[in-house]
Amino acid sequence: MKKLLFTAFLSLLVLGVSAQKKTLKSAQKSLNKKEYDMAIQLATEASNNPETQDNPDVYMILGQATMYNFNAGGNTDLAMAQQSYDYFMKAVEKGTAKTKEKVFEDVVLNPATGLRLGGGEGARYLEIFVVSQAGKHFEAGEYGDSYGFYELASKIVDDVIYDFYAGFCAYSSDRTEEAEKYYTTVLEKDPEFENANFVYNGLIDIYNQREDWDNALKYIAQAKEKYPEERVYSEYETEVLMRADRLDEAIDQLNKVVSQAGATERDWFNLAYLQFNNGAMEEAKAAAEGALKIKPDYVDALYIAGSVPFNKAVELGKQANNETDNDKYDKLHKESLEFYKKAQPYFEKAVELKEEEYVLTPLSAIYDQLGMADKRDAILKRIEALEGN
Repeated sequence: MKKLLFTAFLSLLVLGVSAQKKTLKSAQKSLNKKEYDMAIQLATEASNNPETQDNPDVYMILGQATMYNFNAGGNTDLAMAQQSYDYFMKAVEKGTAKTKEKVFEDVVLNPATGLRLGGGEGARYLEIFVVSQAGKHFEAGEYGDSYGFYELASKIVDDVIYDFYAGFCAYSSDRTEEAEKYYTTVLEKDPEFENANFVYNGLIDIYNQREDWDNALKYIAQAKEKYPEERVYSEYETEVLMRADRLDEAIDQLNKVVSQAGATERDWFNLAYLQFNNGAMEEAKAAAEGALKIKPDYVDALYIAGSVPFNKAVELGKQANNETDNDKYDKLHKESLEFYKKAQPYFEKAVELKEEEYVLTPLSAIYDQLGMADKRDAILKRIEALEGN
């Protein structure tokens, strides 16, 4: 009697296993007949049964059926594409080296139509659909949508091109953390990457916005080494050093720049601006003159070149007003007037070029100190007009 019961139990067990194998075979048949929803339903049943849940074929069917549904829907459902990829990775996890080869088998395409002729029907085929959709979004300037597809493509295949486009699309859609991740990956994989300038520019901007000066300067230095002919990276370096309040380093950097051929009026002005704010007035005036040699109508350079003697005149005037000795007063007052005269042509030129209060106000003070009441009053009227009075 016990033997009969045991035999019956074994029969039921075999029938159960056979039923699950039958379900898996039915899923494969549905896939072959392009009945993708049915294939997914049957393969899902097999994935939930202990007897077949570790069979890699279950997840291969799920990956393929989901991929074909993704394609049938116009390749627009990123979540479905991601699910297909996850199924393929599950097949790799459950299977052997041969399973992995099958999942990542290259696809043979018809060069005339772009349609599949043979080869793999796994992750590499999914890659084609995913990249196609990524490209459509990219061409339309839809970088946020394009990013998700390039991100998935970079998971499917370890390709620096996909990393670059994922980084570019992330950067262009304000996903700075993702952009940082993919851009740094590009440089790690291929320091000689052909579009590395986009990578450097993006990373410099990201770290600059975060006020992470050390990292910004790190990538500026790398970019300067790779693109020595590009002056823009020297400008970036100066900007970062200025924002970081590292004036001495910024001044040293700009002194190197202006000592070389091809220095621009902007280079000279930046040096003048930094020297002026660092209290090195004579150096600031000399740098401003350097800018004016290149561009005589550079208003901001005229402002600094005039402000150096103007500030000196104001300082001497204050000293004179505090002096009780008449001879010393006369000497200081006379020196003050001489510096006002030196400042005068710079501000007159600036006022000719720009109707702004910041250049009009010093000129009115100069005319006042030099006893030019009519010119002073004319300038004051222009200031009142700007203020709406």
